[in-house]
Amino acid sequence: MSEVFVRLAQEVDRPVAERLWLMFCHDMSEFRGGLPNADGTFRSDRLHTAFTDPGWAPYLVTNGERPLGLAVVRGLDGPVR
Repeated sequence: MSEVFVRLAQEVDRPVAERLWLMFCHDMSEFRGGLPNADGTFRSDRLHTAFTDPGWAPYLVTNGERPLGLAVVRGLDGPVR
């Protein structure tokens, strides 16, 4: 088994991040009570912000070249916690 890595997602990673985000939102909809949009997608404004706002950052978790997960970190421009 390959090692697990966490790395900052780049713009080229956005399609993979969008698919992982869709799966995350679908999984969480059971607990949040949300339904997908008519086209089967969920709101993705937080993911968009992670790629465009300097106070946010998207990370990919991978095993070799295979994506395992996604983390969106915010508050990077705030006080250290």
